[in-house]
Amino acid sequence: MRRRTLLLLVLAAGPGIAQVPLPLGPPLLGYAYDPAASRILRLSGVPGASQFGAAIPIEPRLAAVFVAGAGEHAIGLDAARQALLLGWGDGRLSVRELPHGAVEGNAVFSTSGSTAVLYTGADNPMQVWTGLPEEPRLAAIRPTGFDGSLTAVAVSEDGQVAIGLTIGGQSSVLLLGEGSGRVLATGGRFGALAFSPDGSSLLAADAAENQVWVLQTRSLRPNPRLLASGVDGVAEPVAVAWSREGTRRVVAGRDGAVLLVENSGAIRAVNCECRIDGLHRLRGDAVFRLVDPPKGRTPVFDGDADEPRVVFLPMEAER
Repeated sequence: MRRRTLLLLVLAAGPGIAQVPLPLGPPLLGYAYDPAASRILRLSGVPGASQFGAAIPIEPRLAAVFVAGAGEHAIGLDAARQALLLGWGDGRLSVRELPHGAVEGNAVFSTSGSTAVLYTGADNPMQVWTGLPEEPRLAAIRPTGFDGSLTAVAVSEDGQVAIGLTIGGQSSVLLLGEGSGRVLATGGRFGALAFSPDGSSLLAADAAENQVWVLQTRSLRPNPRLLASGVDGVAEPVAVAWSREGTRRVVAGRDGAVLLVENSGAIRAVNCECRIDGLHRLRGDAVFRLVDPPKGRTPVFDGDADEPRVVFLPMEAER
């Protein structure tokens, strides 16, 4: 019989934030941000038997919030686009600045959520933060200044940053360093990237060619290897990810196809018959929400089941 514990979340980060007790219930699966209600949703249970539980309100409302998936922290942007680190792992909502200027755009986390890159576009420097959430440290400023369209961003646990960049119809994958960056691959349109947990490899999805490549990041030659293509079921890929242990890869297509690629090369596919916008990590080895923000019946890919599957979670949250 599963042990049940009582968790109490006390929110005391600032004026106007109420205290909200969390109910007796099943284990934590992850978190998501609900922008319509300005709250963090707690996803409890296991895939196939999960629900959104008690919500954590965020007041005053922020311009944007990016949750570290299975972690108990997030990066928020206030009205002035100042980056904030939100955390609630110790039972209290904490808010502190990540002081290095305003960020107009987005934030992407590493697999564990301990590293994040904050960025605006291809022509602005990127902030790499490590040690999240306990000891945040600005580890690097990656110069960009590229005259092109930024199509994808990924960050490794040790702070490597890779981007997809399109210039004049040519798409490239670049590994950023202190200089202008090193080209790892060229293709049609690289719209999704993901580092392996150890940072030695990079998944790169070419949506124009319906191909997913594995690139080596720590050798002089990227040695591109085709992981999967259209004949395997890759169709307009919008997101790629590694399993937490680094032994499997997940490829998600816009129109609902999700592929699980084993180390052996075996590929298993499911289709949620839904519109997918990304792979938003939850607890487990290969468990992801397929839409963000969650809405209606939220699809979750469960790669940890005996056979990969997509389950749908009710959106109703306890208040």
